[in-house]
Amino acid sequence: MDTISIKGFKGFSERVDIDLKKLTIFFGYNNSGKSALLRAIPLLSDSFKDHASNLYTHSYLDYTSSSLRGAIHSDILNENSKDIDFEVTWQSNCISFSLRQNAHEHEFINKLGITKEGITKNYLPSEQNFSEFECDGENSISLESFFSISDTCIREKIRRSSASVSWISSIRTSPPRSFDIGLGIKTGVNYKGEGIGETLWYIKGNCPDAFELINTWLLETTGRKLKLDSSSTQNVSTGRATVKLQTVDNAIESSPVDIIDSGEGIAQALPVVTLCSMAKFGLLGEAPIITIEQPELHLHPQAIVTLAEFMINILKDMENIKLVIETHSESFLLAIQSAIVKREISNDDLSCYWVEKEDNVSSISNITFDDVGYIQGNWPQSVFREIIAQSKELLQAREERE
Repeated sequence: MDTISIKGFKGFSERVDIDLKKLTIFFGYNNSGKSALLRAIPLLSDSFKDHASNLYTHSYLDYTSSSLRGAIHSDILNENSKDIDFEVTWQSNCISFSLRQNAHEHEFINKLGITKEGITKNYLPSEQNFSEFECDGENSISLESFFSISDTCIREKIRRSSASVSWISSIRTSPPRSFDIGLGIKTGVNYKGEGIGETLWYIKGNCPDAFELINTWLLETTGRKLKLDSSSTQNVSTGRATVKLQTVDNAIESSPVDIIDSGEGIAQALPVVTLCSMAKFGLLGEAPIITIEQPELHLHPQAIVTLAEFMINILKDMENIKLVIETHSESFLLAIQSAIVKREISNDDLSCYWVEKEDNVSSISNITFDDVGYIQGNWPQSVFREIIAQSKELLQAREERE
């Protein structure tokens, strides 16, 4: 995916366009719509998978997607809109569609647009079949699900996108003290950070460079490193073994500590670092998109800077990785500005948006930076000045007390 556009989705009554570059960042106050924008990406990815065949009521969006947290069409439809509109672009190719659903009826597409090599054709549903779409002078398109769309060019793009997105939510499960490996055990980190132990074990055995990169971040942040080897396993008779998820001091390599006891912030950031490392070494496919809510969760400001620098270094030499981040962190912003000044990331590789809500309507503003990292565009003057205001209030209170 290169760009996505939405309209009529949650708080966004008007169309908003998101340019997905190497690094895309959403800033904004709470309840402004940042998470809605970010979660639209895993929602689309899940909806592009083959999910339609086992649904009680037909829908084009995947309402079992974890990104919706149990919401259905009426929950995500903007209160002032009749349709939910999406548009996804891959270079000169694009699909756009408007979704509608009434009462207990199935969800249907009432407008479909297909762009190939820059030429757009608009389709309407057939009167005989809701999954057939017609355009004057063109062959009809069959679209019972996005995964099975009859247009081969768009189908290929959709299927690649369905497998390219990883998502880490802002509510993450603490890593386990131990985990099983062996027969029937899946690898992969899900949106809650679950599966981190099994995935680290797999990476250690199959991609040592990625494992070493994770340890590089851990060493810089804590002075400790992961230690997973046969000495921490207990063989059992079921074809599986139990492994402890621990760290050791880099200098002494003794007195192992469970990762969950190494600091809440480190435990919460580990899935983020793991996915980024996997992406760098091709373990997430050819063109991965990693969407992350609050990567800075529970981290000290200096550790946030280290994490931001780690992400920038991942992106620096890679052309096919995209990170999409929602954050409240001033430290993260300052790390990005510093990277621009140091020419570690180009403005051409960066999209930044301020998301705000007024009168229950969400909107976005594009934020840019000059060559020395100064913010340009519609960045509110009051943002990240709360500490200054608090300091002034404290000083005034002291003076009044005297």
